Amino acid sequence: MAYKYSSGNHQIIGDLSGSDDSNRDTGIDFGEDRIDFKTSGSVSFTITPTGSNFETPIQIGGQTIVSTEGNISCGAVDAGEVSASAFVVTDDGTPVYTLPTSDGTNGQAIVTDGNGELSFSTISGGDGGGLDATNGANNRIATFTDSDSLNGEATLTFDGTDLTLAGNLNTSGSITHNAYKTTLYPTNLSDTGTYALQRSFVKEFLWTKYDWSDSSATSLFSVEPYDIRTGAPYSGSDLWAAVGLELAVTGHYKGAAQGNFFMKMAGAIHWSGGSRSGLLSTNMRVGPDASSWFSLANSGTNGSTLKLQSNSGAWSGGPALVHLKIYTGYGADGSGDGKQIYWVVTELFNGSAE
Repeated sequence: MAYKYSSGNHQIIGDLSGSDDSNRDTGIDFGEDRIDFKTSGSVSFTITPTGSNFETPIQIGGQTIVSTEGNISCGAVDAGEVSASAFVVTDDGTPVYTLPTSDGTNGQAIVTDGNGELSFSTISGGDGGGLDATNGANNRIATFTDSDSLNGEATLTFDGTDLTLAGNLNTSGSITHNAYKTTLYPTNLSDTGTYALQRSFVKEFLWTKYDWSDSSATSLFSVEPYDIRTGAPYSGSDLWAAVGLELAVTGHYKGAAQGNFFMKMAGAIHWSGGSRSGLLSTNMRVGPDASSWFSLANSGTNGSTLKLQSNSGAWSGGPALVHLKIYTGYGADGSGDGKQIYWVVTELFNGSAE
């Protein structure tokens, strides 16, 4: 029965029914500290001072999101049932996973029994980590000392660019790489400064090409003295030093009788006070002389570049394999500049073999 009357600023009303509902069984029923929302005579939603309660499932787009038992659904997989001991994930009512409702201890991990039962467990190895690690430090490579222990190797490091081994490298096979270059250092090297490994060394390059250009010189490498005190190219005039070069070349000199050749060349680039000069000479040759293919040119602030021009423009480009060794070391001086020099060798040739 519905009724209403006013008292002061309040309007007192009774239960409400929808005028468009022919059975008058859809509406709002007001009770003592309670409001019931009804459809077809049944309560669908209740509000009380202690909470709200849905008597029918909550749906979105026709799909049940929350059931009357409180189970949460999302797509084909249901969040499942919640009890005091477990949280069960179900798929169309069939249990998929059973999760624990309480947390594990520090370092534990969730493990499965293979049948959907998940629980917290301590992983073998201690503290839940699985592996023990010792002697760790930035860039150190770790090796196993037993089945579940790692040791950071102080003599084996990788900084993202360079792999450094302070010891012997033993291999039963070949060492291969896509760009042959290697550097050797003196066994009695004592300098440990920033540029220690650039003061005295032997560097090797190996290049091959089917058709070296005969119309222009191809730059192979450059070498330049730098000043330890500034970290910049040396620009003074108190340096007497030589960078030794050793070349082994095999190829074909087009247009020459019996054009196949192999030769070895030796030379040096000189720094004498404020001037530079260079000399290459052939010390062994089989076949035609291809020494004219190579030339030295000044470059940089106080550096020199080795160039190659196949057949010197007389014929079309030809094939050649070039093996180069570069020898660097301390320079002489009158006021100490020779001891302040380090060498920057830059590979300039990056063309393809064919």
